[in-house]
Amino acid sequence: MHRLRLAFLFAIFVLPVTAAAEPPRHVVGFLWRGDAWTNQRSARTDSLQAGHMANLMRRYQEGSLVGSGPILDPKSALRGLFFFKAQSVAEVTPLVATDPAIAAGRLKIDLVPWHGPDSLGVEYRTAHTADPKLKDSMMRCVVALIEPVPGSRTLTARHSTFMKGLGDKVLMEGALTDGRDLAVLATADTAQARAWLNADSSARAQLWPWTVAQGVIPGH
Repeated sequence: MHRLRLAFLFAIFVLPVTAAAEPPRHVVGFLWRGDAWTNQRSARTDSLQAGHMANLMRRYQEGSLVGSGPILDPKSALRGLFFFKAQSVAEVTPLVATDPAIAAGRLKIDLVPWHGPDSLGVEYRTAHTADPKLKDSMMRCVVALIEPVPGSRTLTARHSTFMKGLGDKVLMEGALTDGRDLAVLATADTAQARAWLNADSSARAQLWPWTVAQGVIPGH
């Protein structure tokens, strides 16, 4: 397992919207630049980054981390997403507290429970357990964090119908317990993704370019 490719740690998973009555199966970590963030590279930032990656690998190997994905826009304050197999923020808090980059304030993380299926990440893990030297093939896409328009408290049934109508343009979609949706769109172009989503007047979205290791999103 110690030779599993680190590229897995830059994979994102989002799954179909699950009924709100069902308990969340995962917790998503939104990883942001922290107050101590700097673009300047130094021995200290290299050490924090190495510790950050080591913590990711440790959490993956123990089975708690089922995926993560990096933001490809270097100007974005959002740096990545983590997906943990857990039902509550309390379960995940001690797992991210051991990340040196977070502890030092270089990065900060917001944790939100998310409705995702138990099969999340199984295909990738199975393949790479069988062959730890298996070479990853990466794909680019756009991730959308979707929320109600101002004046609305929740996303409506109209929004759900709209997303279903996008068909194959939506690779995966999942509901966060804070009332927002997280969707992965089948394009590497944020402008194209924006054009697709702008047709939904009941919601608004923030968009970021992402990269995904093929096989981590079921069917892709």
